[in-house]
Amino acid sequence: MKTTLYHGSKAKLTEILAETSGYVCFGGVFASQNKANAASFGDCIHTIEIDDQEIGNTQDLWYTYDNVPAERRAMIKAIKAMTTAKTKAQVEAVFEIVADDKDPSEDMFSLFRATDFAEASWKAQALRGAIAKAAGFRAIEMSDEFGTSYLVLGGINTKIEMI
Repeated sequence: MKTTLYHGSKAKLTEILAETSGYVCFGGVFASQNKANAASFGDCIHTIEIDDQEIGNTQDLWYTYDNVPAERRAMIKAIKAMTTAKTKAQVEAVFEIVADDKDPSEDMFSLFRATDFAEASWKAQALRGAIAKAAGFRAIEMSDEFGTSYLVLGGINTKIEMI
């Protein structure tokens, strides 16, 4: 089965890029199953259809980390590339926060190379996308102000509708 997601923006996107530079970069775009929620971000609504099995969630991340050695190594590599985590304990602490879709506490800001709560939260979201990609997913569920949203990772085409 497929899930239909919507991303609202002020600009037309024909493809979601895996951009990793700029002020806030997540390696994809945030989308919602609710078109009205997406429209609150801009008049250009992008429709994204994605196979259900390509959308990861918290349980999928934990299962992969615990049971699939090759993907676990790729997930750890992503954590080490995007944080200052060096030890096994630090990597596991970061993974737990990110996999469980939680915000880093103030004592963990330095691990996320962040100076405040907002920056740490954004970096944790970006890392959740990176570890989902390392686990083989093309999108990952996240909690936000609308309930559940999805970080759709780069490389997926969209259909555009102007409202």
